[in-house]
Amino acid sequence: MPEEIKISFDLEPSERLKQEIETLNEKDTTGRRIGAFLLEQFKKDQPLSDAYRDRKVTLEDVVKYVVSMAEDWAKNVYGGSHDCFIDDEVVFGWVIHFIQDGDLPENRPTMEKIVILTEEEKEDAKAAALKRFEEEQYNELVTAEKAKKEAEEKRLKRLKDKEKKEREESGQMLLFDFDSED
Repeated sequence: MPEEIKISFDLEPSERLKQEIETLNEKDTTGRRIGAFLLEQFKKDQPLSDAYRDRKVTLEDVVKYVVSMAEDWAKNVYGGSHDCFIDDEVVFGWVIHFIQDGDLPENRPTMEKIVILTEEEKEDAKAAALKRFEEEQYNELVTAEKAKKEAEEKRLKRLKDKEKKEREESGQMLLFDFDSED
């Protein structure tokens, strides 16, 4: 049975998180990636860091939540296959959601302070997330449509060039060849 390591919730979130990462098994790439992501986020997102501290969230809690969400995702989207791909943005979105709003397990240390968002703050966060999602989807659609259009234009140009070459080789001329400014 592994030795239980007591985490000090008095440490700054980044320092505590570094300790938690050090205690991970070397093969726990999920925990290490999530930990590295959070260390970067804490540098630029003080409310997230505060929520991690105030709610006494641990890296183990976050990883368990992400694994649970991934299993649900695999079951619902891929029919239970564990050989599915989930974008980092989705996983990291789960991480942030869990730290800010997720249900923490029952058998946890007593929390002294809980971060509670007002309804307005929750609505603002939802609106910002929805806007970001819509922009990403729109950009993907525009990029796909642009690529499709460019491919079609190239195909038509190749076809036109091929037809012109075939006419030139056969000696045929079209009435439109005199009007063309190619």
